[in-house]
Amino acid sequence: MSAIASAPTVWIAVGNGRDDTHWVNKELEWPDFVARLRDVRRTAETFAAYEAMPKDQRVDAKDVGGYVGGKLKVDGRRGKNDIECRTLLTLDADHLTLPLNGVALDILLSGCAWAMHTSHSHSPSAPRQRLVIPLARPLSQAEYEPVSRKVTEMLGIEKFDRTTHEWNRLMFWPSASKNGEFLFDRQDGPWLDPDVILIKYADWRDPGFWPTHPGEPPAVSVSCEATKQDPHKAKGVVGAFCRAYGDIAQIIDEHLPDGTYEESEEHWRYTLVGATSSNGLVLYPYSSDLESPQFAYSHHESDPIGGRTVNGWDLVRLHRFRHLDAALDSESSEFAGPGAKPSEQAMRKYAFSLTPVLQELASCDEVETDWRANLAACQTLKDVESQVLPLIAHGRMTPISEREAVAEVCTRLKELKVAGAGVTAVRQTIQDLRKRATQSDSAETMNMEMSIVRRVLGDSFAGGKHLKRFGGGWWIYDAGVWRPTEQDYIENRVIESLKSIMAGGGPDAARLHNLIGQSRRGEFLNALATAVVGLLRREVAGEDAHSDPLNLRGRAEGSVINCTNGEIWFDSKGDFELEPHDSDHRLTSQIACAHESNATCPRFEAALRTVFKLCEEPEEMIRHWTEIMGTLIQPKRPEALWVLMKGPGGNGKTFITEVVEALMGRGACLKGSLSDVAAGRDGHFTASLVGKLMFFDDDLRADTMLPDDWLKKLSEEKILTANPKNAHTFEFTSRAVAVVLSNSWPHSRDVSHGIVRRSHVFETAYTIPPAERKAGEKDWIIGHELPGVLNLLVAGWQRVLLRGGYERPKECAESVERWRQQSNTSARFVGVLLERKPGAIAVRAATVHEAYKAWAKDAGLTDRWVLGRNAFYQSLKASGLCFATRRGIEYVEDVVLRLTAGEDTPDAKQFDDAALDAAEEDAQVVVSSFRTERSHFPPARDPSAPLM
Repeated sequence: MSAIASAPTVWIAVGNGRDDTHWVNKELEWPDFVARLRDVRRTAETFAAYEAMPKDQRVDAKDVGGYVGGKLKVDGRRGKNDIECRTLLTLDADHLTLPLNGVALDILLSGCAWAMHTSHSHSPSAPRQRLVIPLARPLSQAEYEPVSRKVTEMLGIEKFDRTTHEWNRLMFWPSASKNGEFLFDRQDGPWLDPDVILIKYADWRDPGFWPTHPGEPPAVSVSCEATKQDPHKAKGVVGAFCRAYGDIAQIIDEHLPDGTYEESEEHWRYTLVGATSSNGLVLYPYSSDLESPQFAYSHHESDPIGGRTVNGWDLVRLHRFRHLDAALDSESSEFAGPGAKPSEQAMRKYAFSLTPVLQELASCDEVETDWRANLAACQTLKDVESQVLPLIAHGRMTPISEREAVAEVCTRLKELKVAGAGVTAVRQTIQDLRKRATQSDSAETMNMEMSIVRRVLGDSFAGGKHLKRFGGGWWIYDAGVWRPTEQDYIENRVIESLKSIMAGGGPDAARLHNLIGQSRRGEFLNALATAVVGLLRREVAGEDAHSDPLNLRGRAEGSVINCTNGEIWFDSKGDFELEPHDSDHRLTSQIACAHESNATCPRFEAALRTVFKLCEEPEEMIRHWTEIMGTLIQPKRPEALWVLMKGPGGNGKTFITEVVEALMGRGACLKGSLSDVAAGRDGHFTASLVGKLMFFDDDLRADTMLPDDWLKKLSEEKILTANPKNAHTFEFTSRAVAVVLSNSWPHSRDVSHGIVRRSHVFETAYTIPPAERKAGEKDWIIGHELPGVLNLLVAGWQRVLLRGGYERPKECAESVERWRQQSNTSARFVGVLLERKPGAIAVRAATVHEAYKAWAKDAGLTDRWVLGRNAFYQSLKASGLCFATRRGIEYVEDVVLRLTAGEDTPDAKQFDDAALDAAEEDAQVVVSSFRTERSHFPPARDPSAPLM
């Protein structure tokens, strides 16, 4: 075949799997779409293992995401009413003895363009193929099925699946078992003109002219005599019954005995239970422009309506009461007038027992005519009670009209010689009927509310699988991630479902319209929405107040990066698989990037090399940085950690970290200020951490004292209490790691081993000159290289898993020590004026503290940075110095205060030059007081002697 030429675009809606509720429109050029069909995905199982799987497992295996060959009205669900148009014919050739022949297709399709590939279930001995044909113009719903059926007839309709003509048909992307056969072919040419196909019909709008599959019941022409009258417009109780229960599918569900019909997978098809054939009952609309059926035709010979087209009234009558007509001979049956058959009378009695029918009758102007006609036909008291009095009780009669009706009823009962049939007795019966109707209305309303609950769950929340309620709040599963939402959103979903019910017809629509007609519309809808939300709350609530349905309190259940197009799951050795989104995985974090296995990021890697340019081992620093960032984009933490990036302004640290921030997105990254956190300026800060993997402070203010308590909480997966606004509190495990950017060393009161051990400090000294800066470079990388950046970080996380932990570069360890020295005034004091010397004379702790305060004062440090006595002692102990108490006085052991500034001073590389100059001046100021004090120190103690 020749290469595909440039072509116009096609619209498709793509989703991550058959259960996806968020399908997205995409416009593609035909060659790009064909290239996607050529790219088969190989799954892990062998073909033999695939064939041995149960049906549901086979479907899971081949569900690698898919598309609908058309455009949605809006991104979201792919229901029949959600498709705007079709731009592709997508045909399932599942009944082949030999693969479809490309040359034959060219001839049969008159040289039109097409693409064809095998399905996951294909094998050389049982070929199965998918044929995709682009259309010269978009097709409406009414046009699609007749075009699809006619094209399959041209190609041999027996080769194709019956369900292939569905308007919202899902097609899986090509996949095959790891050793399965995959075939692909395509042809370029003009696109199929649907008008050329439709003109082949005498009337393409009439299903009676449509081709059918072998064994499929032929469509009944909508112009047949039986369907000339719309049953919803029928007079009297027949029309009221059909209107009250919407379409005939609802009538089958609600009014036929259980086990009468079994619904088929094919649209508007049912099978009579016990019949030898299948799918013999076919439902039809009154006209082709209607979306709900009002008639049924049965091909089952054993069906009471076999060979006939009936409306909902006759369907129920013949199934429930046909036995009552058995005594009529054929001649009597043929000439029996309307309502004369026993089955008709029984059906009328049954209909008058149904509240929705009575309400429907009461809403129209036919009540008086109906009750008078019924009264004349009544032969017994039971007839009057069932067919006349309910109409009077629920009709819109004036008091005068009702008195006249009661009088006529009494007259008729006397004619029938019914004893005790006076006015009082008749009125009492009418009042009893009204009382029972009120009680019935309450039960009906409750049933309707529960029906709406089920509808809301089905419309918006995958039947309830994607909605949870706990901790006093709502959580929804949307686009691959669980997230909290406001009650306003739930109420909006309820209102949308109510609108859909009222627009779609059926019994629920009838009930809603009836109730609205009897109430103030706004008050009723508000009350109904409130009631439904309350029922939803109870329907999806957790097991108890302490339940944790999304594992918010527990440890991460595995190592996973939740991408926009699937979940990357890692094993303990770092190997990974991209799996479809699954709400059962309970993921509450998601990055804002799709996984593309072959993506690279050369410009981002160049930026990293620039940032770490002056490091002794820049590649080692880049390796460690990508491993840390790779840790942050998934929830599992091999150890407690926090990150500090320190360097002068303009050195690129913000650039590279903001790229990672963009990769993570707002769903996984919380940007804020540690200073504000420490000051408690956000009263709902903890609630903001739920679902976040990184807390990013991109510009720590100078002279900020780090909030040590929050650093510990954020570094070690502490259980916190979320305090969302206007909602109940709940507990969760924080998985957000603090990443802090600063131009200077931040201060910290805690420089103990615990906080130092979890610190990952990246110090960069290179300031990027203006000539090397590229305008818009960061935005370009975010727009083009994020999938490649993701792959870079995935590789970093794989190394951590394979190694079993981190391997800090030497420069990172040195930077941690520099931060420790510079961040804490006691550590700086120790580094300058105290010398560790085993066996030295013990120094009184109070003297050391006084020397520290004198040094701090002379260094210009304000009281904010000077530690009190107890905090100072704790800091010295945390740094490893030994304290002892003798005769109630605390001493610091094995140290000496330096007598001369600069004597035995540590390597100057550890300090800024300014800090060293200040330290020398500090020493000169305090040294005189040290000499006086040292003459009174007790002698050095014997290490073996007791302290007291």
